[in-house]
Amino acid sequence: MVELIKFPTQVAAAKKPKKNSLGLSVDKTPEKLARPGERGVIITNIEIDGPADKAGLSEGDIILEINMQEIQSVAAFRETISAIEPGQWVSFYIRRGDNMLYRALKIPAKQ
Repeated sequence: MVELIKFPTQVAAAKKPKKNSLGLSVDKTPEKLARPGERGVIITNIEIDGPADKAGLSEGDIILEINMQEIQSVAAFRETISAIEPGQWVSFYIRRGDNMLYRALKIPAKQ
């Protein structure tokens, strides 16, 4: 039997949140922050001066809809974003504390 050993750099890379071309990372909304019947994903990290930051999105915002499509999971978030062509505008319906807000940004060209 062969045992594979993970090196610290591989472990760190595996745990590092993946960012997309929007310059943000998301995760499942913690139950303590979700409201009854509310789904969505929480923004866990924003790249400074990235598209999401420039559009006014913030860490802790809960993304409820993208282009009027309800976002119920991280997988749904990724699928929705990946279906939008670079150069197109995307709207986010978010909850920030007790406030409901819309933010829009242009999907950047892939690098």
